[in-house]
Amino acid sequence: MAGWVDLHVHYLPGIDDGPGTFGETLAMLRLAYDSGSRVMVATPHLYSFVAESLRPEDVRKAFERARDDLLVAAGEPEHAFLREMSFHEGAENQLGTELLEDLERERAVTLDGTRNILVELSPFLPFESIHRALERIAGWGYVPVLAHVERYPTLVEQPELLGGLLGLGCVAQVNADSVAGANGRRTARQALRLLQDGAATVIASDGHDVEHRPPDLQVAAAALASDVSATRISEWLTEAPGRLLR
Repeated sequence: MAGWVDLHVHYLPGIDDGPGTFGETLAMLRLAYDSGSRVMVATPHLYSFVAESLRPEDVRKAFERARDDLLVAAGEPEHAFLREMSFHEGAENQLGTELLEDLERERAVTLDGTRNILVELSPFLPFESIHRALERIAGWGYVPVLAHVERYPTLVEQPELLGGLLGLGCVAQVNADSVAGANGRRTARQALRLLQDGAATVIASDGHDVEHRPPDLQVAAAALASDVSATRISEWLTEAPGRLLR
């Protein structure tokens, strides 16, 4: 698979707290392309206060519209770079009752229609409830991909808890800007430890815009280059996320 695979980016215009217009979407994708990404997965929020009125069918329709618009834009010389990129459906699903109901009915938005699903942990759920919910999801044959695990102090400070979730079959993802130090040195060290210990296996951008939260995986690759082999960086940025789409 050529280029990096950004498994977690908000680029559907006007859906949640991502880009407001299609022009902003194009700017985000140009930045992602220039930083080395070639495969993009749209992950707008579902079941959270950010997009509390959205349903899976809304996300699917929005993705289809955006994909059609991108296909048209790719025919324009200034957007020819889009021809080298592929776009895939997904969502950042906050863990809770609604997600469990939709998963049980097999209507939740997974990563490109696979049995792998990006899950954001709710800060309001105790760990015991999180574990039980993820155990149910795994029992239905899904693989929960835990979004930005470095943001959850409980899991970072008590590795055995994260280990228990990985034991259920979960996969852990960390954000590129966390690895690069945008959220402080402590978070960067925690993200690096999760990767080097094998707890986290995927780096994605969680990009929202071009200025404050850009879809830039190059920042993580550059931050890791002096301490980690190119093979491991490729595994986290291309191979592991690519397998989750297959």
